[in-house]
Amino acid sequence: MTYNSSGFLPYNRPLPRLPMADADALSRRIARLIDWVAPFRGTPIERWRHRILGATLLFLAVLLLLPIAAAVLEGVHEGAYTVVIIDLAAYGGLLTVLLSRRMPYAWRAGAILALLAVVGAFFTISYGPLSSSMVWLLALPVASSLLLGLRAGTVGLLVSMTCVAYVAVGIARGTEGWAIDANFSLERWLIIAATLFVMGLFLMLATAVIATGLGNEATARASAESERARLADAMEQSDGIVLLIDPAGLVTYANAAARAAAADRIPFAELAPWAAVLRGDTWAGTLELSPPGSEPVAMSGALCPVREADGTLAHVLATLRDVRRERALEDRLRHDQRLASIGTLAGGIAHDFNNLLQPIYSNAEVARAQLPFGHPAQSALGDIEQSAERARVLVRRILSFSRTDREARGPLELGGLVHETVRLLRATVPPAIEIEAAAEPRVIVEAEPGELQQVLLNLASNAAHAMPLGGTIWLDVRQVSLPPGSDLALLMPGVAEAACLRVADSGSGMNAATLARIFEPFFSTKRGGQGSGLGLAMVHATVTGLGGIVLPESAVGIGTTMRVYLPLTALPLATPIDSPTIAPAERGGCIMVVDDEAHVRRATVRLLERHGWSTVEYSGATDAIAALGSATPSIDAILTDYSMPGMTGTELARVVRTRVPTLPVVLMTGFVEGDDAILQQGDVVTAVIPKPFTSGELRAVMERVIEASRGHAATAGSSAE
Repeated sequence: MTYNSSGFLPYNRPLPRLPMADADALSRRIARLIDWVAPFRGTPIERWRHRILGATLLFLAVLLLLPIAAAVLEGVHEGAYTVVIIDLAAYGGLLTVLLSRRMPYAWRAGAILALLAVVGAFFTISYGPLSSSMVWLLALPVASSLLLGLRAGTVGLLVSMTCVAYVAVGIARGTEGWAIDANFSLERWLIIAATLFVMGLFLMLATAVIATGLGNEATARASAESERARLADAMEQSDGIVLLIDPAGLVTYANAAARAAAADRIPFAELAPWAAVLRGDTWAGTLELSPPGSEPVAMSGALCPVREADGTLAHVLATLRDVRRERALEDRLRHDQRLASIGTLAGGIAHDFNNLLQPIYSNAEVARAQLPFGHPAQSALGDIEQSAERARVLVRRILSFSRTDREARGPLELGGLVHETVRLLRATVPPAIEIEAAAEPRVIVEAEPGELQQVLLNLASNAAHAMPLGGTIWLDVRQVSLPPGSDLALLMPGVAEAACLRVADSGSGMNAATLARIFEPFFSTKRGGQGSGLGLAMVHATVTGLGGIVLPESAVGIGTTMRVYLPLTALPLATPIDSPTIAPAERGGCIMVVDDEAHVRRATVRLLERHGWSTVEYSGATDAIAALGSATPSIDAILTDYSMPGMTGTELARVVRTRVPTLPVVLMTGFVEGDDAILQQGDVVTAVIPKPFTSGELRAVMERVIEASRGHAATAGSSAE
């Protein structure tokens, strides 16, 4: 038989191999047995040392069984019973340590090292190199550095060399019997001792370095695995879509969000940026992706190449986010901004139109009053007044569209408002249209009844026009919760509970293009003469001013549903009380009229003189101030336009207040009622009357302020007396 250079394996016989499955199963069983011998506690390095300890105990118990048995038999045969006792005690101690699984690691390691030291010292002192003593002494520093580290290995080497030195002294003194019998010289022992020291030091250092390196590697591996596990958990739990895609466009990893969105089934290789990404470029932007069996989804994110160490493209990392909600919010924001711009423009136009409408309205009324009954012009003037009244209402609707706040808002119970509106609707909608209403009790918002009733009437009127052949209108009110993070909560920040006012119909419905424009002023799908196109724009402005939102839903052939969401209020409902009767004020006095537009000024003067007041008129605030101190007769009140060149009506009122504190100042304005810029002048302005106004409205305001001024003057005179 021919042997190889190692002297163990023949060249002509292959190494027998276990089947791979059997080898893996055997490895797993051995690993479980080692873990049972030395249960893991502590850090990865401690786990590593525990496994070394378990393997050492297990293999020593198995491998030492044969030599210990041979030594015991030889000792009994030679009558060396001390050897038998030491061998059996050492092996018994080893088994005891092996089975003491709950003993601390340091104690178990120390017990093994103590056994090595005792056995090595006994055989070295008793038999020298004639036994296996050198193996035990060499194993002591190696095992110490392996189990406890370099410092313990150094101590183990010192213990071994101390034992060797003790024997050397005995040889020199001639007290070592085995040395005398074998004629063993001190020089030979010193050569053995030097060899033992060099080999022990080398093996101790090598073992310590290897053990420390393997322990550090185990720590690094555990840390890396923990980091990868945290990263994997983070990606899996992220609400963003994370994908790994191979160069062929196939998804190799998809997190939970990606799987839920079916993004792992998207054909990425067919996307426009894919060629650039394969060239190594990073792409970022928004894509319209179409998972199989799903509608297109707008996703924003990046596609980044992932390369191997040699630069080869291995994967493409896709980090995407569904931006449909953001797009919807952006569209709504742009829509609201467009409506706000149109509202500002409408407000400016309506102001000028009011100044044109005021003299038409006033002069027509004065002219009718001056003509005898039955005069042919009476009918024409009546038509002018009716047209002016319709124009007045239209302008106020435009003005209210340009503003979103109102006066006289308070707690309002929506259920009662809905039932009242239904009664009005039943008298106006065609009989072929049914109206069904339902309302939860105690759904209370803060609003003015008239503005919300106008909202309901507009929505119901549109619903009726969508059903020319008949159908059903549903009106209902309920209270809804807005969970944090929901679409409604994002649209109404800070609102947890809201009122939902729903108006639905079974009409023809609208397509998406029409639905996107329904809140634009003057946009209408009705035939000519059936609407101005301001109804839904007014609804949007009113609801927005109340802090709410309007969400429309419609489909062709199915119908339309309009949901109005308004924040609830905790204010208590007011108890209705009877309004006190106010006695008519005394007529008479002189009123100063200030307006830069002559036709408005003259029309206003005619209305005042018709009710018995005398007037003085000025075209600007400067002339009025100059004439204030010398006016004859004395002035009882000033009626001034709000918007004038040079000095506004509020600035005029401030000057008047400093000169004649008791003189009331009434502002005429073509802007919306209750304009903030006017109301903020409450310390100098007595009253505000919006244009265009009727003679009755003007009379009521002027009588009220003049009587109040005379009352204050009388009170002041009594106090002086």
